[in-house]
Order: sequence, then C-alpha cells, then structure tokens
Amino acid sequence: MPHSASESKKRTERIRIFIRMLKQNVYPNYKSLKKQLEDENCGAYSFTRQTLYRDVEYLKSLGARIEYDHKEHNGFYLMNNNWNGYASFLGEDEMEAAILGAQFAERILPASKLRDKIRASVDSLWAEHALPTEDAEVQWNALVIQGLPVKIKPEVFQTIF
Repeated sequence: MPHSASESKKRTERIRIFIRMLKQNVYPNYKSLKKQLEDENCGAYSFTRQTLYRDVEYLKSLGARIEYDHKEHNGFYLMNNNWNGYASFLGEDEMEAAILGAQFAERILPASKLRDKIRASVDSLWAEHALPTEDAEVQWNALVIQGLPVKIKPEVFQTIF
C-alpha cells in the first residue's frame, strides 16, 4: 500500500535522525530514537519497533552495514561510519530552495569556480535525492535537471529565502 505524503515525510525524518544518531556513535535503539524524535518534534511520536526494524533493513538494502550491539551498548551502530548511501537528508521544500538558489547564483555571479561549485553541489544533491512520484514534480525535475532558465519574481525569491 502506498504511503501518504505525510507518512513519507515522517519516515524520511525518522530515518534521517536515526542515521544522525548512528553517525554520532550513540547506539540508537527503539527507546532512544523515540525519545529523540519526541524531543525534536516537541511531543508524542508514534512508531513501532517493527517499523524501526524495517527502516534498518531498508538502510541495509542501500549498503549500510548496520549491526546491533547486545552486550555493551544495547543499540545499533554503523560498521563504516563514513557510509552515506541515504541522501534524502533534505525535504522537498529544502531541495527546491537549493535548486532555486543555484539558479539564482548562476544569474548573479560571473563565471567562476564558486558558481560552478554551487551548481555541481546542487546537481549532486538532486541526483541522489529520492525520485518524485507525482507528474508535477516530474516536470519540475526535468526543468531543473536540464538547467533551463526559470523566471523568478523577486517577491517569490524573498519569501523562499
């Protein structure tokens, strides 16, 4: 069964925080992840242990070598702390803001290494970002990936940034 947009966003946020905890070597488990999510979301956060196990399996399918320490820390850890196979650290709004920022930089900066680096960084983020599921987003992606110029009204730019 497909996930709703809010469920998908919740899953992305949960996985992002779980990965951050793994990379901080705090050995997250169900209880510590739940507490962290509640702290960051200012209130109750509901998910099951089974959901966490599915998230771990999903990350393993992306190449993460995740193990569980039953003896000393009672939590998950990364065998390779440099793993970065889950690139969906940005939400859709944040990704669109990065793209618009890169396009803005291309227009105001002269040809330079900085301008090229900004565009290359955003292109790299975009290439690693989760693929969209709706037609409007597909069209947006095609427009951005091709680097076609988009007219942005100053008031829209100011609102976004």
